[in-house]
Amino acid sequence: MYPLFFRSLIFSHEQAVAQEVSIDKKNDVRSQYCQRCGLSVQKCFCHALPYLSESPQFHLVVHPREVSKRTNTGSLACACMAMCGFEIWSRQHASAVDCNRDIVVFPKALANEQALYRDLKELIAPQPQPPQSHDQSIPISPRFILLDATWQQARKMYRQSPWLHTLLHTELPLFDCPSSDCPSDSRYMLRKRQSEGHFSTLEVIAWIVNATGNTRDAEALQDVLAHFQSYFHS
Repeated sequence: MYPLFFRSLIFSHEQAVAQEVSIDKKNDVRSQYCQRCGLSVQKCFCHALPYLSESPQFHLVVHPREVSKRTNTGSLACACMAMCGFEIWSRQHASAVDCNRDIVVFPKALANEQALYRDLKELIAPQPQPPQSHDQSIPISPRFILLDATWQQARKMYRQSPWLHTLLHTELPLFDCPSSDCPSDSRYMLRKRQSEGHFSTLEVIAWIVNATGNTRDAEALQDVLAHFQSYFHS
């Protein structure tokens, strides 16, 4: 059985919305928190979570230690999106990936030297081409793979997952793009950042969604994060 919040993502969006959260008679600490939004039952805002059906596909590879953390934002993002899946990472088992569409989002400076990188804008908005001349290295319907973990854990996961190295890669253009096109500084304050340029999983997803031109869904995700943080310690 999957722990805490990721467990609820096994269900469909409609089922998750309908799911009631009850408090265990033995006062189990876990039962006092909504397993979907991560807030206490009294502050649950699942009814206000958006349902985003027009965004790109995402797949989260989640570190085992991350699934029980209430500060996790990956599960929160998936709860809002129609096309967001997840799996718990295992060193012993490779993920079922599709080399024709899966793209790893990971910093080039930390990636395998042989990894093939393409510009994010090129992947999400390729120039129209005749079918016979379409660049086969650019997926027509990409699925973005993100490592949902702390940065230290993500580096270890990537290093110990050679199946990731064979996939096409991309990264957020943090330092080499016009200021208007770059992600703003992280607004995630529930964990201490290890260095500049580190973003929460939800923020990375929101930025990729925004890069596709879907500013409405990107802003909706940022609003969810702001709401989540404002009520987390209140």
